[in-house]
Amino acid sequence: MRSELALAALFSLATLVGSLAGPAAAFVPPVVKGKLEHRGDSVFVPGATYKMGAEAKWPGGQSYGNPPGGISVTVKSFLIDRTEVTAGSYRACVSAGQCDALTHGDTFSPNHTKICTYDKPGFEQHPINCVSWDEAVKYCGWVGKRLPTEAEWELTARGTDSRAFPWGDVAPTAKHMNGCDIACQREAMAQLGETYTSMWPDPATGDDGWGFTAPVGTYPLGASPYGALEMSGNVEEWVSDSWWDPYSNPSGPPTPVSGSTDHVVRGGAWDLNGMETFSTTRRTSASSGQRAAWLGFRCAKDS
Repeated sequence: MRSELALAALFSLATLVGSLAGPAAAFVPPVVKGKLEHRGDSVFVPGATYKMGAEAKWPGGQSYGNPPGGISVTVKSFLIDRTEVTAGSYRACVSAGQCDALTHGDTFSPNHTKICTYDKPGFEQHPINCVSWDEAVKYCGWVGKRLPTEAEWELTARGTDSRAFPWGDVAPTAKHMNGCDIACQREAMAQLGETYTSMWPDPATGDDGWGFTAPVGTYPLGASPYGALEMSGNVEEWVSDSWWDPYSNPSGPPTPVSGSTDHVVRGGAWDLNGMETFSTTRRTSASSGQRAAWLGFRCAKDS
């Protein structure tokens, strides 16, 4: 269990439910007329100047930002994948001889190797995980794309109105995103022998049937302003940027930490349970060779 799970949960610990519920049926991503511009498997994000990392506020008056005022960035128009790259799509790249087979498993928590999605029957529509930064870069190049920059990723997730979550400022529910719910709590104990805490203790509303990753497109209510899905929850995502500390130069521009081999990781994941870990401003780092069951990616390209 990651250290972030030790954060004070905003919801009480649920009583472990007894019987195993079947997986929830995947939703069909909606098409919102007049709001989304679809181009293949990507969504279009118009260029903008905005305050990256600006403090987000959500119910209860809490806030999370780094630093609170944000850093002014200008982003040109671009296209970004509507969903995280799937295990099936990544396997196609391996079959084409252009990507590496993901045989290393989870190097962050080796016990989680059993829930890596690569080359597992039935998981073709789940996000690929246990993938390194270099492997993600190679896949995106194969499809004629690249990893998004951090500024592009955050703009896609929150728009220009500094929203707390991709869907707005409403507190997350199990229908908005794939965080640690009762299914996660149940399956972590059953399959991993680990104790997790559910964000939502009510079995009627806090069990989506997916203990770990869920098929991409399962949570249309969590769509971002531009129609990108699962930018909060499911798996965290690599971006192209090397790790930089926003507090070292709060007025910008972002400057990579000297000597660091880490890259920026954005979004929340299936194993987290605090509201703050699903905010559009949340950012962490990981070494380029790290592989984790909570870590995947999506691709982008210039429009």
